[in-house]
Amino acid sequence: MVMSFIWKKNSSSNKMFTYLFLSFNLAISSCKTRSNQNDPSKNVDVFQILWKTPITNGPAVLGLNPILFDSVVIMNTEYEIYDDKVALIFFDNTNGEVIDTWSDYIDGVAVYTSSSYYNKGEYLVLQTMHSTDCINLATRQRQWASTTNVRQSAFIYGNNGFVYTCQYSGEKTASVLRSPIDQNNWETIYSFTANGKMSPFFDGIGFGSLPNGDEIVLWQNRTRTPIDRMEVFAFNITADSLLWRNRDFLDFEVPFPPKVYNGKVYGPLNDGLYCLDLETGETLWTRGYNSVFDHNYLPWAANYIGFYNDQLIVHGYGSKVLYLSPKDGSIFKAVDGYPNGHGEGDYSYYQGKLYFSAAAQLVITDIATGENLATPAKLGELNDIDIRSSITIDPETGKLYFQDGYYLYCAKQPKVL
Repeated sequence: MVMSFIWKKNSSSNKMFTYLFLSFNLAISSCKTRSNQNDPSKNVDVFQILWKTPITNGPAVLGLNPILFDSVVIMNTEYEIYDDKVALIFFDNTNGEVIDTWSDYIDGVAVYTSSSYYNKGEYLVLQTMHSTDCINLATRQRQWASTTNVRQSAFIYGNNGFVYTCQYSGEKTASVLRSPIDQNNWETIYSFTANGKMSPFFDGIGFGSLPNGDEIVLWQNRTRTPIDRMEVFAFNITADSLLWRNRDFLDFEVPFPPKVYNGKVYGPLNDGLYCLDLETGETLWTRGYNSVFDHNYLPWAANYIGFYNDQLIVHGYGSKVLYLSPKDGSIFKAVDGYPNGHGEGDYSYYQGKLYFSAAAQLVITDIATGENLATPAKLGELNDIDIRSSITIDPETGKLYFQDGYYLYCAKQPKVL
């Protein structure tokens, strides 16, 4: 049906019609507005990509976790980009603009990933199996560098103003070395020569302190000759002596720095965790967690271990985050709803939440509840990004920085997670 309207000047009926027509339109408009306000898909506050900048000219790259220093973000690349090979790249943290690069390596180009660097303040130390480079991020120049003729770990660790690594002489001797982070002054703090058929391999360095204040350095020794074995060593830096050596584990695990909490040492086994007494090295407990998960084709393995409110919070290969008792490893609760896969790097803490990546997805654990707050509805544009790094958070702005092998990203968080 077609409706036609004839307008006559000064007609009272027209005035009445106009009033009704406007009222009708306002009512429809009001309904539409209320309808939009009640539609969650149109009003959800989601993550937003503020900027992204290339870190490769072609194939995906392995790289560092983004590093924040003053007003810049530091990343690296495997290939030639911005006129440098395997460059460190300095980005303006507000807009992603490339403001500088560095590639003055002492031993030529190399690939650096999340395990082969240590950053503290203005110093960034990069490690390979034959060289170490320390860059002063304030001057963007080399602070110091060193090379070695023997094989060394590609991993580097740091604590209390020193960096630590391991070296190997032949097949029988392994050593732990350290240097002040601001100078090239390596010293061997402990050397071990194996008897029989064992080939020692030191790695996974962690740190703690005794009740009297003595500083302790811990590390793993892993060997498959003649049998699978994972040992833990503890060295008293203050007393300059070996504190203990635990040989209880017939296991072979990837390097994972032992973590110290309330006088106990924690670390992963092939399908669970171990707990040792820091003063004596005694094994207090071991527990396996395969039975908590639905998969049997791959052993559970820990990605992240953290301690909050006298709880041991662990994420591993599987869809759950475990809340454990530090006293005996028993499960307080297992919270489902997580990506089923391993992660990159370590977790970051921000305002009562843990941020990390698992199965190339952003994960945000609410420490109070264990819930994964990074739901698809909240992730927005991040749903389409495969994250290949830790999540670096600016503590002042709450902005997130991460990379996917192709771009460095800066993302804004939702107001409410």
